[in-house]
Amino acid sequence: MKTKRLLAFFIDWFALGVCYALAYILMFADNMIALVIASFLTVCFFAREGFTGQGLGKRMMQLEAVPHSPMRLFLRNLTLLIWPLELVFFLIQGERIGDLLFKCHIVEYQGKKPLSRHNIVLNIIIIAIVTLILSLVLLNLPKMRSTLHLLYSI
Repeated sequence: MKTKRLLAFFIDWFALGVCYALAYILMFADNMIALVIASFLTVCFFAREGFTGQGLGKRMMQLEAVPHSPMRLFLRNLTLLIWPLELVFFLIQGERIGDLLFKCHIVEYQGKKPLSRHNIVLNIIIIAIVTLILSLVLLNLPKMRSTLHLLYSI
């Protein structure tokens, strides 16, 4: 199971890299569109397991994360921001830090389960709100940087 999880991890990161490469290509056409797309892709990466407990990698490796709570799985995936530490911890412990913190388990896929409307709506809301916040922060980053520079130069 550890090997399958590791492969799923690398598949997900590879897919994210391909998506970012496409967003980078779009950046030459319009910076704002590319920024929103990159923000959306980032948020989707962290929320990827919220509908079914499976992202692309887990689906290909026939694994799933349980429980299928969109918020818990989203928070679990936020620990991937420190992915080198997560990877080392996983190689030693066999579980990710996010698994332990948010009480999630990875199991062999048990077959198709119906999607609850609550899960779908909650995941879409999470993705939309976080994408909007991330896009707004990134769009205003140059303005914030110049404001901070002015504050510190006084």
